[in-house]
Amino acid sequence: MPRYAWTVLTFGLAALVTCRLIAKAEPEGAPTAAATMIETPSSIETDHAAELRVPEGFAATVFAGDDLVHDAYCLTIDGTGHVVVSGPGYIRVLVDRNGDGRADEAIPFADGPKSGAQGLCFDGLDLLAVGDGGLLRYRDADGDHRADGPPKLLLKLKTGGEHHAHAIRRGPDGCWYLLCGNDTAITAQHITAATSPVTQPTAGTLLRFRFHDMTGDVKDVAVIADGMRNAYDFDFTAAGDPVTYDSDDEREVSLPWYRPTRVFRLTPGSHAGWLSRSWKRPDLYPEMPEVLASLGRGSPTGVVVYRHHQFSSEYLNSVLVCDWTFGRVIAIPMDETDRPGEPIDFLRASGTAGFAPTDIAVGASGDVYISAGGRGTTGTVYRIQYVGERGTPVRGAEDGQGGQSVLRSNLETDPAALQESVRDKSPLTRRFALEALAEAVSLGGADRRFEALVEGLSASLVDEEPNVRKAAMHVVSKLVPAERDGLKGNLAATSQIVRYHLGRLRRNDRFDVEGLQAAADALEVADLSPDVRYDAVRLAQLSLGDVGPDEQTPDTFSGYAARADLKTRLGQIAPLRSRLASLFPTGDPVVDEEFVRLIAMLRPDDPQVVTRMLDRVTKESHPTDDLHHLFALARVPASRTARRTDATIDALLAIDAKLATRGLRQDSNWNERLGDLAAALTTVDPSMPEAMTRHSEFGRPGHVVLLKGMSADARKRAVPAFLKAADADPDYRWTAEVVAMLGESDANDARSRLRTLFDDATVRGAVLTALSRRPEQADRSKFFTGLDDANVEVVERCVAAIERFSSTSEPQELAALVAALRRLDRDAREYAVRSRIAGLLQAATGEQFGFVPGKAGFLPQRDVIGRWVEYAQAIAPDAVPAPGGDWEAIRGNLSSAEGLIGDPQRGRQLYEAKSCGRCHDGGSVGPDLAGVTGRFSREDFFLAIADPDRDVSLRYRGTLIQTRRGTIVTGLVVYESVDGVTLKDGEKTWRVESDEIEFRKPLETSLMPRGLLKDATPQGLADLEAYIASIGR
Repeated sequence: MPRYAWTVLTFGLAALVTCRLIAKAEPEGAPTAAATMIETPSSIETDHAAELRVPEGFAATVFAGDDLVHDAYCLTIDGTGHVVVSGPGYIRVLVDRNGDGRADEAIPFADGPKSGAQGLCFDGLDLLAVGDGGLLRYRDADGDHRADGPPKLLLKLKTGGEHHAHAIRRGPDGCWYLLCGNDTAITAQHITAATSPVTQPTAGTLLRFRFHDMTGDVKDVAVIADGMRNAYDFDFTAAGDPVTYDSDDEREVSLPWYRPTRVFRLTPGSHAGWLSRSWKRPDLYPEMPEVLASLGRGSPTGVVVYRHHQFSSEYLNSVLVCDWTFGRVIAIPMDETDRPGEPIDFLRASGTAGFAPTDIAVGASGDVYISAGGRGTTGTVYRIQYVGERGTPVRGAEDGQGGQSVLRSNLETDPAALQESVRDKSPLTRRFALEALAEAVSLGGADRRFEALVEGLSASLVDEEPNVRKAAMHVVSKLVPAERDGLKGNLAATSQIVRYHLGRLRRNDRFDVEGLQAAADALEVADLSPDVRYDAVRLAQLSLGDVGPDEQTPDTFSGYAARADLKTRLGQIAPLRSRLASLFPTGDPVVDEEFVRLIAMLRPDDPQVVTRMLDRVTKESHPTDDLHHLFALARVPASRTARRTDATIDALLAIDAKLATRGLRQDSNWNERLGDLAAALTTVDPSMPEAMTRHSEFGRPGHVVLLKGMSADARKRAVPAFLKAADADPDYRWTAEVVAMLGESDANDARSRLRTLFDDATVRGAVLTALSRRPEQADRSKFFTGLDDANVEVVERCVAAIERFSSTSEPQELAALVAALRRLDRDAREYAVRSRIAGLLQAATGEQFGFVPGKAGFLPQRDVIGRWVEYAQAIAPDAVPAPGGDWEAIRGNLSSAEGLIGDPQRGRQLYEAKSCGRCHDGGSVGPDLAGVTGRFSREDFFLAIADPDRDVSLRYRGTLIQTRRGTIVTGLVVYESVDGVTLKDGEKTWRVESDEIEFRKPLETSLMPRGLLKDATPQGLADLEAYIASIGR
């Protein structure tokens, strides 16, 4: 691919000139003006400043601003070429009436869906939309760009949530396709087509269906592919294959089962690998769809295939995907055989305005339109054009897609063509033939046609093209036993036998001794090719019921346990277990990665296997690979020698340093997963805790998570190691977890260290929480200072400590209580703490001022609080400042910050002083802030900090639990089962047993505290913004 010189286009007056130079004519059939039309102000000075970097030869302009498309998260192009956009409660048709390249007006097509449409596609004049409980059809019989009335519900589905039903498109085959996220709960009950490639769908799905010619009802619903987490959009390649961009699971980053965002080619029957948060299948599993690109962290949104000739020729048929998190659009070039090239960073934000792309579409003239918005942010539609020199045109994408669609149709109806095409020289044609055969087999209509194709199917199992092999295995999965026997008798090569069984056991969850035997036989073949050896290991996994979540296995070990109950099969497994264990390792790192998983599933009682696995962990090995081996070893019950114990501890204790060296991140599930690992390793090797606490490297902050599973005595013995490590390292990074561990100790040196850490703002809350376990008079002033903490839990712990002291008469202490009383007015948790503070004040002063305690007083009580404030200001006027920190004041400081150059280092100090990292770094009770300044405008970014309750993502919306003992716990639910709930807040993890839960409800407010910017100066805001912008770069 050619090198690209980036062009930065600033929208403002220059954008107007650009728009005029490249304006296109008004599309034919432009709507006439209407009284209810929304009009944009005539002055372009209302535009927000925005910058987009595009490759040389491209121009980017604003087509519509927030006044027309607030919080836009879906768009399409209608039959007359107009851009149609949806956001919360609206669908609007954008009109560029004067031809200047910018929408002047927006026609309200519909005042709905209420939640906004997450999928839009026109069917003639009708508009299909996904929202308000399913797939909707809006009629527009007169073509006036306004719905004729309320929509008709065509298919009931979960909609409106971020992981519910999403995009709708018409395929090149004339069928309709609908993409659903993993929370849509598509099941076998939704399927009405006998030819459905998937019959028991899981996770996110791609549906295919038709409309009844007479009634318009949905019919012949099939699931083409499943196993996605939360792909938002899709399109069709020139070959007619659906392509989509699926999300990662950022909470598991740097763990062995983490998979990045991936662009998939969804072939019939494929499963994209999502089974649970702790298990996503690797790219090379034969049941996986082809991965066109792996794109790291991100939030996938819009997808479109560029089938037009306006752009330079290298973009023809390219797949354009949008990433909301990092504010970018990536192009995956596709060659003439529909194979992917290296991804291109096509469009990216720069500057402060933010770019949060939500959807993308190609206009009639080849312009690309991109909507931006989501979660209440500024809405925009951008227009991307190619204005550079044009290269030599290449083949027409439309013709290619149409031709492939006709070929597929012919193969489904012409047995002779099918038989010939299975052996065609084109891999695409061979694959299409096998897909057509799978449909015929599903209908029970293969009969003599199948008999004639046995030889071709046998050859397809060893085809050089992976997608052809996958299609052949999909056919095998559809065969009835008699047909399988006929095929099996025609197989001779080891590779054929392995892939036959892979097809036979596709989606298997039971033990299969025949498959396990075939896998062992294959792995003993000395000259087996790497791809067949890999498939043989995968076959062994499937023969054990596959790997994945089940009711008996802790979630952390979902990727290392067999789903089948092997206890009743020990006699059959024992000899094969020994044979397979003796073959590890193979020397091929790709094969051995899955062989390690197979060893964990087999659980051999073989000490030599433990040694061979530990030998693979070296000083140079990758920490994620090390963890992969350690998670597997935790499942192997073989005895440990002192050497093996020490090697295991060496590997565990080196993980944090290796991660830091490579700059690898951890997210909210890291501590829980590592704690589970340490506890499981202790179960198979009880000598580990004692040996670990004596280790010379033990005591770094990242090691505190390894204390899980240790006895109370062992945890106490660990305290001196952490204190010693801190004394030896002047840059020791104190964390809330380490402080909490010290707080468990009654040793004087531990408590003394806690007091010295009080002035460290990053852990002050954790220090106060630890000291409150056994409050002492010497710490009294610290607890009163802690009443001003931004975390209500810390305030609650300080109140509990103060309640154990004698009543106060000190004006400064009374003022601190009143200041906290005034501040706590957001929710039941704060009201409960406020009530206790009022009790302290009443006990100290004899005054009540009409305050209503208890649940009856869970109201603002502003008049009462005002009288307490007047009382405190009278006795300590300097201690109760006037209210501040509101948004208007912050916005004034933000305006003053314009033009100031921010210092990232000073910004980091402010970030740490406010304890932002407690939630946003590693622990991730709040979102990872990498890329956030490229996603939000400056005003939206600071408004989200000043008013965190304004628009809370469901992912970060916490849960409140009140126990039968009256304890109130709030946090994010990180694990839940029938016997209890695990929650995490900014400082620790909570576990509440089910029988202890008195009351539970989701929080409607953010876990993020208010008032974080109340003391920030204009320079401080500029510094903070500069630091946040540097995260992840």
